[in-house]
Amino acid sequence: MAGDANHYEVLGLASDASADTVKARFRELARRYHPDVATVQDAEDRFRAVNAAYQVLGDPRRRAAYDAELQLAAARARRAAENRGRKGGHSTPHAGHRERGSPAPAQPTPSGRRRPSEAGRLVEQARTAHRLLQFRAAEQLCRQALQIDRRQAGAYEVLGDVHRSRGHQDEALAMYSFALQLDRGNQALQAKLDRLVGRPPRASARSEPRRSPTPAGRVELPSSTRMVVTGVGLALYVFSLCVAAMTPAPPAASILFLDWNPELLLGLASAGAVTGLLMAVNDIARPARAELALNGGRSGGAVLPLGFALLGFAIVWFYAAFALYVALAIRRDRVSKSIACAFAATFLTVALYALVRWDSAQYIVATGGNLVFVALVIGWATGDAVLRREQGAAGDDAA
Repeated sequence: MAGDANHYEVLGLASDASADTVKARFRELARRYHPDVATVQDAEDRFRAVNAAYQVLGDPRRRAAYDAELQLAAARARRAAENRGRKGGHSTPHAGHRERGSPAPAQPTPSGRRRPSEAGRLVEQARTAHRLLQFRAAEQLCRQALQIDRRQAGAYEVLGDVHRSRGHQDEALAMYSFALQLDRGNQALQAKLDRLVGRPPRASARSEPRRSPTPAGRVELPSSTRMVVTGVGLALYVFSLCVAAMTPAPPAASILFLDWNPELLLGLASAGAVTGLLMAVNDIARPARAELALNGGRSGGAVLPLGFALLGFAIVWFYAAFALYVALAIRRDRVSKSIACAFAATFLTVALYALVRWDSAQYIVATGGNLVFVALVIGWATGDAVLRREQGAAGDDAA
């Protein structure tokens, strides 16, 4: 970007211009420099530059990443100017001298290998804290590392992971962009940034990644197919309610599934499974593997899959699983919209079955959620599996 006008200068706007201002300015310049109507000699080049600028500044995520790159470039220019001034006005410090505030050099161990720097040690502790969902602690550790070494790419990466876990996409983009500027060869970091902005993974020298037919990495079913699946699913849902309404009540004073009628059990299970399937097919919920697993660190390992924990508690008692997730959401300072929709759909299904079977409402409310939620998660995962299979077929066709 050095030596060239940045996108804000191309559009003639300030860096804090609103999205509406950017859009209005693009339309004005596009009409002015369109090759079919413009009379200036370099109209085509200007039109191309205006269009390229709007492609970045008109997208909130790409704009956030671009702003981060501009800030980093400005910071580098300031440091370069300070270094030139320091060299011009001061003598070069001798080899044993260390400026105040600069990070201490790594000390050699008896075996000759150097110990990790203090900033690197703090970053590793921050990674561990992030894997354990201790987001505030991870953020504090990264800030401490950056106070020691402002060029610690790992600290910016972990901060990006924290923001992404909290659902702050723009802040995560900025942190990943900072980290990538400092560590350009980090393929894992580049993949994180690409996934966040919706770009397909970049090819590496070692292997060629699998092509994805959609920017988000998921196949979007044709609208006609989605409508058919949704219609059939809703019909099955209503049918299960009707069957439950016409079956005899379970024995009195019984909350055990073994004492319930098979029709009622089948209705609750099918309603939950259909709901989960429709959530996946209609993109109401994000991929189950991403939402129900707690990944952390570069290795991508999981401390404990969230889905296993929630399903385990739900089998015992659905409301215990709900309380567990509320506690985790408060601790993580983030609520997953997909999991929240799963719990809301479970509550709604239990309420509907309690209404149509008022004579057994207390038993359905007490333990019906156990069966509905487990079936919903299974249907959700099944829908994702179907979409992934379609994605694989589309990727093979594209290849």
